[in-house]
Amino acid sequence: CRKDLNLKQDDFIFLSTGFIHPNKRVDKIIRAFIKINKEYDNAKLILAGECFDNYKKELFDLIEQNNLKDKVIITGFIKDINTFDKYSKASDVILALRHPYNGESSGSISRALGLEKPIIVNRVGAFDEIDDNAIIKIEPVEKLDDEVDAIYQIMKKCLDGDIDLNKISENAKKYVDNNLRLNIIKDKYKSILNDERIISLNNK
Repeated sequence: CRKDLNLKQDDFIFLSTGFIHPNKRVDKIIRAFIKINKEYDNAKLILAGECFDNYKKELFDLIEQNNLKDKVIITGFIKDINTFDKYSKASDVILALRHPYNGESSGSISRALGLEKPIIVNRVGAFDEIDDNAIIKIEPVEKLDDEVDAIYQIMKKCLDGDIDLNKISENAKKYVDNNLRLNIIKDKYKSILNDERIISLNNK
């Protein structure tokens, strides 16, 4: 995958996927990466997706002012799902942060778990329901004294090997196999529908 995307084999790649919007804390991720870049020559950040227009100038200014053009890549809109998956497979760690959280789940997180990728999320809502052993969590933004530093610290732990990324990947596969496969989801929906019918009959 890396060869197809012109990425070096020895780079440590952080990835954020999907529509690039302030809710995904991308400016904070870049600010954390500025600190990472000063310590690790092989670190790279890829933002795989189309950028929200009103956000674009802030991000490009951050990249240019800190001489990160060769270290931070913004791909633009990716229409081919196979190319999208190649970026996920080529990455070492995926950042999928959220604030504010509006009750949503994330198809891209489910897809990344299925690809057995370590993912960093905020400990909020549906993301916090994922097994702690299968995903990397940081506190919600409102509980952090310094969000940028919290992101930097977790990225640094990934680079330093303080987090066992291989184990996270193994547990991600187990979590998907036990919770997110189509047949399991189908059975869960059946169970919910049956419970609703029973409740309906009991209320008549």
